Amino acid sequence: MEMTKLWEVVYALLACAVFYLLGWAFSRYLTRRGIRLDQPRKFPHEEEKVVVCLDFYSEKDGWHVTFNKGFGVCYGIIANYYNRKAKVGTEFEAVILSTPEEPANEGFYFLAI
Repeated sequence: MEMTKLWEVVYALLACAVFYLLGWAFSRYLTRRGIRLDQPRKFPHEEEKVVVCLDFYSEKDGWHVTFNKGFGVCYGIIANYYNRKAKVGTEFEAVILSTPEEPANEGFYFLAI
């Protein structure tokens, strides 16, 4: 009888571990697709728009861009632009989603069209 309770505890712990790993994998999948759940969504009146210029395309990150916020050149990654055949040097307006001060951003701004 005692062995049955032990196995129930082991199964419960394994179920918790599987649930945690599936959640972690799903959050990594969303992060790779440019969806950041750990950052609060800004309201439209708080969004800062800038004109960005496409620099190069990376298989890992997507399009890298440069833009000017008034204090010099800033570097960023477009989170929702997947056109690999776009021309380098193309300029368009984008919204800043997050700043490089956050540890997960690795020194880049994240932007969206």
